[in-house]
Amino acid sequence: MRGRDFLRDKLPQMAILLFVTLFLCGILYAYRLNALGILFVAACILLGAAAGYWIEYARRRGFYRNLLEEMEELSPKYLIAEMLEEPSFFEGKVLCQVVREAGKSMNDHIALYKNASDEYREYIEAWVHEVKTPIASARLLALNHPGPVMESMDEEISKINGFVEQALYYSKSNCLEKDYVISKVNLEEPVKKALKQHAKALIGAGIAVELRDLAENVYADEKWLVFMLGQILANAEKYGAKKIRCFADESPGGVLLHIWDNGRGIPEKDLPRIFEKGFTGENGRQMKSTGLGLYLCRKLCEKQGLNISAKSKEGEYSEILMFFPIGTLTKM
Repeated sequence: MRGRDFLRDKLPQMAILLFVTLFLCGILYAYRLNALGILFVAACILLGAAAGYWIEYARRRGFYRNLLEEMEELSPKYLIAEMLEEPSFFEGKVLCQVVREAGKSMNDHIALYKNASDEYREYIEAWVHEVKTPIASARLLALNHPGPVMESMDEEISKINGFVEQALYYSKSNCLEKDYVISKVNLEEPVKKALKQHAKALIGAGIAVELRDLAENVYADEKWLVFMLGQILANAEKYGAKKIRCFADESPGGVLLHIWDNGRGIPEKDLPRIFEKGFTGENGRQMKSTGLGLYLCRKLCEKQGLNISAKSKEGEYSEILMFFPIGTLTKM
């Protein structure tokens, strides 16, 4: 709180005080009190009022200055109610009470929605695990009755299984800390696992795969890494790739994994937004994409301290780059 702001706020009271002082001086003059006595009385009134204003300003300035400093440093901001120290002046006490009541009400609402969100996530996870059983049974039936129709049905079941997996990982993405283990991983292992999971679709699309320089060790959660690589491979197959290259190299501060394909590429105007939730872009709208695959990859990378980016030239190639930083663990 600045002094001029305080004075501006007190202008009506000061105007009334000045008027009353002049009125009193006029009465004293009418009673023939000498000028020196009148000035003394006026000075006492005005000095007393100024002292009162100064004390009030000092108390308010200290309270509001501490409040603004705590707000600037605090994260998240809604915890300010817990940090407030109740001041000695009445308006400050009212403000503290209002802020605390508002904070309590907001925390109650957050708890309510968090519980609802947790219940919904638990339901989705349970549903995914339940639906996997009939999916596995349907795939087994298709394998036991080979034929063109069953092969087509198996392909569709594989797509359903992919969407179910995506739903499971999406539901878990907000609580990754409960379901991941960072460990030393040789990049060749998760890459080959992801390729194996998508082998049938890649072979069916006539895609050639080239692997090289994948002996680098990184630290990540292998299960989540396999899922992310699977999403990237599925995109390459979906968007017309005929060749996929996976390789790694050392980069300043870490290891960089490249997943390159010669599909239709990404339009330049869409490239900055491909990791946004629900963004499908020009190509995605034609393929009826959900816009969740790369969004989940980015979100899971951020949770694990990794970085993901993309390069592309429309009509020529797309390349996804995953950066694994060198930390204290990777130096051991």
